[in-house]
Order: sequence, then structure tokens, then C-alpha cells
Amino acid sequence: MIMFPALCGEYLTLLDPMAFVRRPYRWIKELSAEAACGRTIAAAPNFAYELAAERGLPPRGHIIDLSNVVGLLNGSEPVTMSAIEKFTNAFAPYGLPGTAIKPSYGMAEATLGVTTTAPDAAARVVLLDRVQLAAGRAVIVAPETPGAVAYVSCGQPLPNQWAVITDSDGAEVLDGTVGQIWLHGNNIGHGYFGREDETQRTFSNKLQSRLEVGSHAEGTPDNSCWLATGDLGVYIDGELYLTARIKDLIIIDGRNHYPHDIETTVGQASPAIRTGYVAAFSVPAGTVDSPGGNAAEQLVVVAERAAGGGRADPAPIAAAVRAAVSREHHIRVADLRLVAAGAIPRTTSGKLARNACRADYLAGRFSR
Repeated sequence: MIMFPALCGEYLTLLDPMAFVRRPYRWIKELSAEAACGRTIAAAPNFAYELAAERGLPPRGHIIDLSNVVGLLNGSEPVTMSAIEKFTNAFAPYGLPGTAIKPSYGMAEATLGVTTTAPDAAARVVLLDRVQLAAGRAVIVAPETPGAVAYVSCGQPLPNQWAVITDSDGAEVLDGTVGQIWLHGNNIGHGYFGREDETQRTFSNKLQSRLEVGSHAEGTPDNSCWLATGDLGVYIDGELYLTARIKDLIIIDGRNHYPHDIETTVGQASPAIRTGYVAAFSVPAGTVDSPGGNAAEQLVVVAERAAGGGRADPAPIAAAVRAAVSREHHIRVADLRLVAAGAIPRTTSGKLARNACRADYLAGRFSR
């Protein structure tokens, strides 16, 4: 992004993440100031939009005009329709276009950008059957269907970039089938410095076969190299939907469970839990001092308490969480830890650091 002004001749403003977290209005104020000079684009992770809607509204008497804010990229962590709607509704009175937020997908190995929502399109959400999704199939269902899970589209690949969905053998799969996302394009890196084996595994993959009709690899050489992202995704109606990171996938009794799905259930189970501040992961059976049946892995949930929930009795909260997870996902929570706000590790961009949280849990850093 530092190269953006030199390459494109435009103006760039960078805001320190902690400065934003302390006072989200700083971001809104800067958006308005830049928008006064012309069409403005910005980017932030999903949690930032929810936080700005809650704590970033202009103080009385401040004049804010967001009518020229035409693109707000939303990525780097799972995108939720609730955060999009919350932000859009909060700032619509200040001129924010209804199509401003653009759910996107990106990664450092692809020089950040991979897919995004079309300039004139609004965010799109589909509801998928949880059981079918666990089996690797994306089946759209009605909102009232039990087990319906919402996923937001990340749009389509950027120009001169290709994204395909592959099975475990590296063959392209049909639309509607969940698989690993592979990428190809001039923006893809050449490898990791000083890490030859990891570079070979990640950047030097070859498609074993392509779809005869409707291949998303059309236009790429047959012998081209592909980047294996480690992300699971699916194409629906030509748009890419992310479902999970492979390394974060929770497998219990042979069934796949998406951590973000479980975390959403936990966040909605009790008002004493901070929505978006929940980490779900699995640990080997026997790690938790709790009966686990025959499962090789057990589910652990670490959840931050909501504001004012520090003195709440933990027993009803735990009961509500266990009941919700059992009802929605048909698995038991082997251990639930309610922790103070800010206790769950996050990356510098604000994403949940599940692996770091799991390591902290195994090291005994979360007291009962």
C-alpha cells in the first residue's frame, strides 16, 4: 500500500489499528474528509465495521458526508451480513451508499487482493444447509430451515487472476462443491524466503484435471503453477464463498465442523458473551478433564464476557452455550472458559488468532 501513491498517483492515508480501536470515529472523520475531494476507497476487517457502527457515530454538531465513499473493502476475517447491515444503517443518514461495503478475499501471498464484489453490486448472502456443508456440498435453503448457516459472497476474482476449487488430489471440482482454493496470476508470490520445502508445497501445485465445461481455470496454461491457499471455499452462481481455514477445521467423530459457525452460535447463546470475541477449537481427548466418549478430539470454547458481564453467574451462561451448541451442531462442549475482554489473542489486523488461543489454553493461561 505504501507503493500505491507512486504507482497510481493517488493519495493514501494509513491509520494505526489501535488508534482506530480506541476511537473509531477517527476513521469515519477521515473518510469524510477524503470523500470531500472525490471518490474514496478504504479497507478494514469485519469487526471494524461493527465497532464503528457502535462507537463511531459523529458527535452532535459534527458534519459528516460519506456520499463519495464508494468502496469499503471488508475482508481478512469472516464477513458477516449483520456487521454490513449494522454499518450501512448507521451511516446511511450521512450519505453512505447502500452498495459501499465490498466483501472481499485476499492474502499476503497474492499481493493481498484475490476477489471482490462488483462496483455496482451490494453484498450478497446465501443460507446453506449445515449438514450438507459438513459433507462438502453447498445446498441453499430457506431462512427458516433448521441448520441454515449464512455465508457472504466474496465476489469474483480480480482481473488477470484465477481461483479454482480443488479436491484433495488437485482436481478441479464442480460449482457447489467445497474444496481448497487454488490461485494463479501475475500477482502471486514466488515463494517464502529461505523456506524451500514450504515454498514447493504451497506455490508449485499443478492442476491434475479441469472441468470440461465452466472451468474457472480457463485462460491459464496447462502446466501453470498454482498457490494452495489452505482455505476452503465454494463457487455458487459464479461467486466465491469462503467456508473455513483447513487448519482451523474441527473434526469430531468423523464430522467436519466450521469454527466460525460454532463461534457464531456461542455468541448468540447469551447476552453475557461478546459477539465476535469467541474462539472454538479442538484438543486431543484426555486434555480436558471431562468425559469425551470415543472421540479422538474434544471441543473447547473460549469466550470473552460482554460489557457488564464480569459479575454474572457463569453457570447459566455455560448452560446456555452448551445447550445451543448441542442443539445446533450435535456436539458437546468439553470445556468452556469465560475470560475478560481482550484476553483472546488477535492478529494485528484484528482477526481471531485461534492457534494462539489454543496454545494459551493448552499452556493453562485461561483460568476457570
